[in-house]
Amino acid sequence: MEDFMQSVLNCSDSELERIVISRAMELEDNASTDRKFIMPDESLDDYTSYYHGFIKKDVKIYSSLGNSDDECYTLDNYDYLISFFKYVRDNNINSKIDAIKSMSEFMDNYFGEYCGIDKRADFIKSNGGNTTIDIFKGSGLAACSEKAAIANNILSMMGFDSFYMTGEVNGEQHAFNTILTKNNHLTLIDTTSCSGLYDQDNNLIGSATYFFNLGEINDQVESFVSNGTPLSLPSAIARIDDDGKIKYEKNGNTKVYQVEPLLLTEEKSKSK
Repeated sequence: MEDFMQSVLNCSDSELERIVISRAMELEDNASTDRKFIMPDESLDDYTSYYHGFIKKDVKIYSSLGNSDDECYTLDNYDYLISFFKYVRDNNINSKIDAIKSMSEFMDNYFGEYCGIDKRADFIKSNGGNTTIDIFKGSGLAACSEKAAIANNILSMMGFDSFYMTGEVNGEQHAFNTILTKNNHLTLIDTTSCSGLYDQDNNLIGSATYFFNLGEINDQVESFVSNGTPLSLPSAIARIDDDGKIKYEKNGNTKVYQVEPLLLTEEKSKSK
């Protein structure tokens, strides 16, 4: 919501923390689902591969590494939200679309450069699982699961109808997000398999969120989200333009996304 974004841009550090926590608690109280876990493993009886709306702080999120309580975490800490909206304010990011574009770069700074799956597995198990997202801060071990989870809540904070989703990209297990707009359009948002961010001299300087408007819900989109039909989308790079804004350029490559069955039609009917 624009009022929330404007409040963020115009506040002090202490006010920002209060505004962000107040907004998060409001979303927590108004969450429409009572789901207690997100478990992307279709072979399990209790499997659920997605989450609609703000992920409540007691929801257990199981990583792609396994399904035991040694390998799950919760979002029971709002530091990531406070840090993101401080990043938005300090960089004078004054629109929702620019905030979305900046999410990947923020996460690179917040979590650190990814160190690899072997260290990640040892890290999660050695920390006992069943822990909070803040253990990943600065670790270099946050992967798509953690990034899509906090992206989902950041999007909700900004007023978007957001989904955390699991599936594949280019044949590899993956977690990403979608948002459903008021005009019934679906946009895919990916903060992990993102776009390289280049300066005007073509130097790689970071990463920018990959996002693609899938358009109005139609047979192809329904088949993608409800039946897991693969969807080939154009890849892109991002570039800092003269005005300091991030602009995207298609690079001729494609990305193939696939989701696990989501029953989006059922979720849409519940949200009306």
